[in-house]
Amino acid sequence: RSFAQKLDIPKDPVTDFERNPTKYWKKPRKVVVLSSSPRGENGYTDFYLEPFIKGMKKQTEVELVHLNNFKITPCDGCFYCWMNTPGQCKYHEKDNFTKLADIMYTADIIVYAFPIYADGIPSTLKSYFDRSVSRAYPYMIEGLKRVRHPRMRIHENQSMVVFSICGFFEQLNFNPVRAYFKALSHNRHCPVIGEIYRPTALGLHSNPFLFQKLENIMLQLENAGEQIALTGKINRKTRRIINQEFPYSAWDISKTNEWWNEKKGSKDYNY
Repeated sequence: RSFAQKLDIPKDPVTDFERNPTKYWKKPRKVVVLSSSPRGENGYTDFYLEPFIKGMKKQTEVELVHLNNFKITPCDGCFYCWMNTPGQCKYHEKDNFTKLADIMYTADIIVYAFPIYADGIPSTLKSYFDRSVSRAYPYMIEGLKRVRHPRMRIHENQSMVVFSICGFFEQLNFNPVRAYFKALSHNRHCPVIGEIYRPTALGLHSNPFLFQKLENIMLQLENAGEQIALTGKINRKTRRIINQEFPYSAWDISKTNEWWNEKKGSKDYNY
């Protein structure tokens, strides 16, 4: 026997579904939407999520979970979960990570929804992903294109959708999270089957001159939700409408700055 065989490394090979989720698609029994805005239900993330969830509910069960309702202690890299009590963090009884992770395990599709914070994901969501290392073995195995860890609990054919918004005008502001979730999906054995990136989220919501465009985007978000549950993908036309950029001018930038300047010192956080 080889050295690896003597170690009895858990088997968690690449699946056909991971290689090509659309080809092996089965309608999900359940979707969990993890809304990860630190503002919870008051954020614009939930505003844009609402029609998307409505569309998914036409095809399957959907559970909406707000991350700000869970206490997730940041990982401190101690490897306690790998060396002392495999699969269990030392903060197991001090926070809500296990409760949340168990909810996420029930989903066939996980929708990670969040606003862009400092060119990336909010710190609370990053803490959840960091702590999720406790749900994998420390061993290394071959993945799709590189080495990764085998999972302690295997959910066959689980997939993810990335749903993000930001205040800036350009799509390129989502490039860092695109790259992050591409890497994350590999290491979590969980392919990304859909991506929604909505720039100008606040401006689109607040500008009455863009009302018709907003209505169309909200309609397409509903269509996207139904499509993803039914076929495992969002069609190109729907994506193009949802993710479209709007041309902007110096006047748009000036009005945006004027709006923020008026808010300064008002203590009005319900925007």
